Amino acid sequence: MFYRPFVPSLCLALVILGLYSIPGTEIGSLSFWDLLAADKIAHTGIFTVFTLSLIAAFRRQTRYSGLRARYKTVAIGLSMTYGAALELLQAQVFVDRSGDVLDFIANGLGAFLGLILFRIIYGYELSK
Repeated sequence: MFYRPFVPSLCLALVILGLYSIPGTEIGSLSFWDLLAADKIAHTGIFTVFTLSLIAAFRRQTRYSGLRARYKTVAIGLSMTYGAALELLQAQVFVDRSGDVLDFIANGLGAFLGLILFRIIYGYELSK
């Protein structure tokens, strides 16, 4: 089945959505600089794991050879698009939250770190 390899990625996407939708008033109070550093590290880490799971899923699926051939590009593109959409949701929809370009950059950094981590863990060439 096509969707089975994507179950972990979908679960992660839902967890990320849940974390993004927590009202700003519910987030613990830290100093501004502590919050800033922790926030960017969290964005990078979450999107590293998310992208890693997407890369693995696109590589494991066998139904669509085009997706399998371009698994890295599709996974990074999907991860970055999801990150951008969540930042827009934070800016427009979620209560007491605001979208941040630096958060989007941290998401993108996480996406590329996911690609590097995939290469380290699985040993596949990045150029394939």
